[in-house]
Amino acid sequence: MILLRYSIVLLTILLNGCSGSSNAKEETTDAAMPESSNWDCIFSYMDKYDQLLPLEVIQKHYKGDMSSAKMKYNKSPEAKGQKQDTYVYHWKGDRTKTMQIGGQKMVIPLDNEIGIKWLGDDLYKIMNRENPVASFKAFYHTPTKEELDAAFTKAEAKISEDKNVKEENKSTAMDMAKGMAAGVKYEDVNGLGDAASWDVRDNALIILIGTKTFKIVASVSADSEANKELAIELAKEVLVVCN
Repeated sequence: MILLRYSIVLLTILLNGCSGSSNAKEETTDAAMPESSNWDCIFSYMDKYDQLLPLEVIQKHYKGDMSSAKMKYNKSPEAKGQKQDTYVYHWKGDRTKTMQIGGQKMVIPLDNEIGIKWLGDDLYKIMNRENPVASFKAFYHTPTKEELDAAFTKAEAKISEDKNVKEENKSTAMDMAKGMAAGVKYEDVNGLGDAASWDVRDNALIILIGTKTFKIVASVSADSEANKELAIELAKEVLVVCN
């Protein structure tokens, strides 16, 4: 678990390094964008994701068998933690994914998942571009090989400074972080909120409204396009709640 957390920290460094040199398109129309009034309404559902995307709405768009699906709602007892709450229906699937960790391939079974995995603040803000849309597009883009190589160099220099972690653990964590970074792929999605991006690896749709985001996960098929189309329809249902 410690190695995994360390790998995630390294992955953040890697992605930040990649994004820093991004050639992604940036919106430059407003130096400071106002908070969306639509977001104010969506934000009011911070402690009730299940009302924002109830099961009957999900089943309007997903026609597969959900008879064995279980709802898991990880709800923070404090308001400040609710922006990272997760509300997901999950059930056993027939898919797997392969990860390269420490020079070995690991095959991991994948559950089917549909739901909301956060509603609120987002790491995209670390890009600190001229407005939220520009920062969002710089953060949620597919890194090039050149960007990854430069980011790996930066991350390796960073972890070499950490004297509290054994060298073999650093190497393993770095391999894990590289494995996770190598699978990063985003696709722009038009017509949702102020900006939106499809996370191909995680089958999740991130939508920006004002300065905040919400994330719809729709992982039910080996076909990424089918998952994306489902996520888009579910996102529209969330947005229409506050029209």
